[in-house]
Amino acid sequence: MQESIDLLLRQWGTLIQSCRAERESQSQFAKRLGVGRSTVSALENGSAQVAVGTYLQAMLVLGLAGSFADWLSQQEQEQQRQRFRHSALRLDNDF
Repeated sequence: MQESIDLLLRQWGTLIQSCRAERESQSQFAKRLGVGRSTVSALENGSAQVAVGTYLQAMLVLGLAGSFADWLSQQEQEQQRQRFRHSALRLDNDF
């Protein structure tokens, strides 16, 4: 499970970094977020030491909230498909 979380944070960090780098420096972005430049660097590297709220705030500042909402929706749909597959397997095993 931890590997999945680490991968997710790295993906978020990469997305944030690519959008931020097009617009401004890490120092400028840090000021807008109200954090230090080292926090922005850690965030862009997918560090688990950065609060999830900081990741979300960075996405909002960069206008990525819609992308994040889309991602959450996709995750929810995938979980529903997996639950359906598991329930279908249980029905098939009743014979």
